[in-house]
Formats: sequence, C-alpha cells, structure tokens
Amino acid sequence: MARYALIRAGVVVNVARAEPDWPGLADYDQAVELAEDQAVAPGHTYDGSVFAAPAPRVPAAVTMRQARLALLGANLLSSVDTAIDALPEPTKSAARIEWEYSNELQRGNALVAVLTPALGLTSEQVDALFIAASAL
Repeated sequence: MARYALIRAGVVVNVARAEPDWPGLADYDQAVELAEDQAVAPGHTYDGSVFAAPAPRVPAAVTMRQARLALLGANLLSSVDTAIDALPEPTKSAARIEWEYSNELQRGNALVAVLTPALGLTSEQVDALFIAASAL
C-alpha cells in the first residue's frame, strides 16, 4: 500500500494510504505517491514537482508577554519606550496606556500601527514578529 498526497487545484487536501488502483484516487486532480519519510500534509502546495509548506498565519493577537519576548528576541524591546516617548500627545499617552496595561496586543491595534514606522519596521516584519510571538 502506497502513501499519496491527494491534490486539488495545487493544494494538498489529504494524505492517505491506498492501493495504486484504488478508484478514489481519480476523485482528485492529482494523486502523487510520497516517500515514507516525506513530510507533506494538508495545506501544502504542489507545483507539479515540489511540495511547499503553507506560509504561517499571522495571529490576530498575542499576549503582551509574547509580544515583549518577541521584541526582546529581535533586540527591539528597549526601543519601544523611546518610540512611545517620541510620539506627540495625546497619541503618546494613549500608546503608553496600551503598552503598560493591555493584556494582549492585537495586530490591527493603533499602537502597532504607530510603533511600526517608529521602530523602523515594515508590515511584513511586524507580521513575522507576531508569528514568532505566537510560538512563545
């Protein structure tokens, strides 16, 4: 019995063991036989020759502990206070309250939008920080 990646529209929808003549394989755009140790799972993409893992999803929110640890790991934690202090009022006071008293940091929060350029980050770098934070 072989192991197959069952593919629709270039995306693996299932990985299953089947005999090569199993009629159910015809229900998919492609059924690609996998090596036993080949790490492929639903959500991977397939371009006809190579499987690729899906991009990690950016979480909508992380805890402030996670956010601070991710910023520490990126050597940016000490820059946050400086960036907040450089903001004009009342944005500065609102940012300080958010930073010091929130339980979580939401990706769409105004604090994130204000601190992104103040810390010299791109939107993609902020997404990467949220992904890294969610793993902490």
